[in-house]
Amino acid sequence: ELNNPKFVLYSDTLHYYTDTKIATILGPSIIVSDSGTVYTSRGWYNTVDNTSLLLDRSKVVSGNRILIGDSISFDRDASTGEAFGNVFLQDTLNKMILEGEYAFYDDITGYAFATDSARCMEYSQGDTLYMHADTLEMITIDYTRLLKAYHHVRFYRTDAQGVCDSMLFNTKDSVLHMYTDPILWNADYQLYGDTILVYFNDSTID
Repeated sequence: ELNNPKFVLYSDTLHYYTDTKIATILGPSIIVSDSGTVYTSRGWYNTVDNTSLLLDRSKVVSGNRILIGDSISFDRDASTGEAFGNVFLQDTLNKMILEGEYAFYDDITGYAFATDSARCMEYSQGDTLYMHADTLEMITIDYTRLLKAYHHVRFYRTDAQGVCDSMLFNTKDSVLHMYTDPILWNADYQLYGDTILVYFNDSTID
């Protein structure tokens, strides 16, 4: 057990270097603090500047966000994290999941970014929206969420499917903006245009 004014680290096996004040984690460990909890089995934690590198599919739970990755670089003071390899980032409050091979998130500003085989599941409405793009961004402003997707966008819901180059969805007005060669399929209809705006009434297309 390693006690620090800002956290407590419980570990099966731990090396602590008194000169650098870096804890090397060598077994199943839990790091508990006011800002969240970290679950890992290998990596290191700098107890001076509260930065860490976590390996072996670690998990960081901070507020309403859960971050899992093959490796995670985490700065507790800045409340930012980067994850590499088979990344899973979930916002349980706003009911959104981002996946990809790389992700970054800022827990203070509510900004999240995923790229390299990026995928998104938005499940705040009655039907889940599945989306794939080269890059996905999630921006939270007050209680409003902006979901941005750009390059080779594809999305699917049971009542609508579409492709375009870039897309923006705003939960404030529930309008889906599709840009650059968009195609939208809805029931028996196929719609083309330079730009397509899809208006939602509650969780259904209006």
